[in-house]
Amino acid sequence: VGETGSGKTTFAKLLTRLMDPVAGRIVVAGVDLSTVEFASLRQRIVMVPQDGYLFEATIAGNVRYGHPGATDDQVGDAFVSLGLGDWLATLPLGVRTPVGQRGELLSAGERQLVALARAYVADPDLLVLDEATSAVDPGTEVRIARALDGLTRGRTSVTIAHRLSTAEAADEVLVFDGGRLVERGTHAELVGVGGVYARMHEAWSAQHDGAPALRQDLRERHADVSGANDGDVARHRPGIVASSTPAIRPDARPSPYSCGRRFGIRACLMAMMIASGSSSTRTFAP
Repeated sequence: VGETGSGKTTFAKLLTRLMDPVAGRIVVAGVDLSTVEFASLRQRIVMVPQDGYLFEATIAGNVRYGHPGATDDQVGDAFVSLGLGDWLATLPLGVRTPVGQRGELLSAGERQLVALARAYVADPDLLVLDEATSAVDPGTEVRIARALDGLTRGRTSVTIAHRLSTAEAADEVLVFDGGRLVERGTHAELVGVGGVYARMHEAWSAQHDGAPALRQDLRERHADVSGANDGDVARHRPGIVASSTPAIRPDARPSPYSCGRRFGIRACLMAMMIASGSSSTRTFAP
């Protein structure tokens, strides 16, 4: 954990050899990482970034980057093992569903689900997670949490935590400040010493007091609205609370597939392009 720019992501990149140190060395389980072949390293250490990058292929094609020999059935089994079988069943072609350029046919949260399945089939010894900060709908947030629980079980994981609730549950917390590791210990130990972590946690707690109750209240309100408007609101995907007047944020927009079940893929793609101010195919900078 640490403030923005404190060195958390740099540490993760050093740990996965996406960067090499200019001085000193990185040792994992007594092994200097500079002596390990890249092919072997990539099999044993896997990093899942905040926004899981997807290639213009199917869901199965993207998951196979974690294990090239995986069959469609094995890819499907990975989603089931992570508790994501219900989500996969809502897609038009299952694991053969195209994701579009850089995964644009999926929402940000759904892209993260595919990235987690890709890490699962790789079966690494060490998992490095950069916790997603993008807002997702409540149903997808629950799915991500469930998938992370299955993915991290039985293996060592290092998580760059942007929510201190994640740090509270960790076996050990590393605190970065100004590019240096300044504290380490359990949540209880660090809160007790009154240092950098204690100040961060105090500020975070003050900001988030009452948030769980508020989220539960909002879910109940949404459930009441959707129940009172069954004739107006289309059936929604299991686990996702629908409202007759949903607020759509740019970073939490629905995917064309979830939208398309009600209005059709073509209509939803056109609506999304119009909403973003574009009437042509979107392009991306390298």
